[in-house]
Amino acid sequence: KIKKTKTLIRPISLIIALIFGYILSEYFYTFAKYSSYFLFAMLFLSMIRVDKFFHKDYAVESILVVFLPLIFGGIFYTLLSLILKNNHQILISAALIILSPLATTAVVMVKAINGNIAFAIMCIILSHFFTIIFWPIFSYLTSMKINCIEIAIKLSTMILVPFIFSRIVRKTKAISVFAKIEHLGFYLWIVVVFINIASISHLFKINQIHSNQINTMILISFLMILINYFGGLFCSKHLKFQTEVRQLFIQRNTVFGIWIANSFFTSEYAICSIFYLIFQNIYNTLKLINSK
Repeated sequence: KIKKTKTLIRPISLIIALIFGYILSEYFYTFAKYSSYFLFAMLFLSMIRVDKFFHKDYAVESILVVFLPLIFGGIFYTLLSLILKNNHQILISAALIILSPLATTAVVMVKAINGNIAFAIMCIILSHFFTIIFWPIFSYLTSMKINCIEIAIKLSTMILVPFIFSRIVRKTKAISVFAKIEHLGFYLWIVVVFINIASISHLFKINQIHSNQINTMILISFLMILINYFGGLFCSKHLKFQTEVRQLFIQRNTVFGIWIANSFFTSEYAICSIFYLIFQNIYNTLKLINSK
């Protein structure tokens, strides 16, 4: 019974974050701007336990994890472009999911399902740096006016800050202290989910998001998570890290997509990323309930 209770604590925590993020949005929506600090701490706690991230044995699988969702997303985006011609808002909103890197929070889920942390972190690092390259290309092809330097700084900082500090700490006695609180990484992620759901919910409550295309964008978000789910399921069949690959295919850094929308467009452009965030955390909750 004790073991079963402990198993349920994590999915219950995630459910609470989703529900109360909505209920208490008017009190906590401003905290979303501090998400980066929680993510730095979460990734740092995961990184300190790993001695070496880049293994040549992981090369093929990590490249598949980084590039295949992008390829599948590119095909889906092309189809959307043909179906929804000149619908700039929906196309860009969808692109913000496709061109978001792997979620840094995926490492917490990989740990929760007893996956390989080093492999997950390697994929996340590669994904962030390749995304820095993809954004100027996409911006040029679509004539999108965004500051790619600002994007590059944000993405590289997200990875380099916890990476550098984790390497420093590993050389000191402080590592034993941080190793004891490593489990808190999961709850830092819960906090990030909570404050971002609060921020998103507040925008809807005050009618700042009022797109008349919202149902189409919700459907696109749902289709994209299905594409990533079945893509990961199919591609992982003959790979060593099957569970990790499936999880990494699903989780995108939607907080980054929401930041792009609010920084360079309007809140309406964040709708696909918003609902992808909700759908992927519903998936994560079910995954945690079913994990042993």
